[in-house]
Amino acid sequence: MAAVLINRHRHIAIALRRERAGIAIIEHASGRLSLQHLTDREFVADWQEYDYPLDKALDRFIAHANEVGATKGALRAIERLREDKLALSPRLI
Repeated sequence: MAAVLINRHRHIAIALRRERAGIAIIEHASGRLSLQHLTDREFVADWQEYDYPLDKALDRFIAHANEVGATKGALRAIERLREDKLALSPRLI
């Protein structure tokens, strides 16, 4: 399940999935959004869960991608996450 994260620089990220070698995240920073793969050690040292709604974070990430840009991998991950959220949304049932 996706989660919103924050680091000590107050950058926001979305944790996408657990991988064999660590965790995949998309970081919202001043540059282009990009998909990153972190080891467990890097993840634990730099990131913590942030009490921020996932829907709002997705909206911010999409707006940032439209303004500044994003890698193809980051865009695919955001779009897939948005589709999954819409498919599970009780508002649509």
